[in-house]
Amino acid sequence: MFLLGEYYEDEARDIANRLKEVGMKVDIRTFTASRLELFHCLEGRMSVLKGELLEKDYARYERYLMRRESSTVRSWKAIHLRKSGWPEGRSQPV
Repeated sequence: MFLLGEYYEDEARDIANRLKEVGMKVDIRTFTASRLELFHCLEGRMSVLKGELLEKDYARYERYLMRRESSTVRSWKAIHLRKSGWPEGRSQPV
């Protein structure tokens, strides 16, 4: 016996029925697939974290947060202007 593939249950039944119609012996086996995801995060105020982190690590996190905040603000401004009907290509108010 060989592995034909990994399919959802309904699709596997359909394929198995077609193979049985042509005379092949088919066995459907179920299995559970899982994946472990691990995330690291820092929680707390930056002023508290500053005392806990090395200076270079603190600077790196601070730069990241500043970039993230500025990109979020730019995105929200663009969405707001687009919804308000501001024509593209014209200079937009700050």
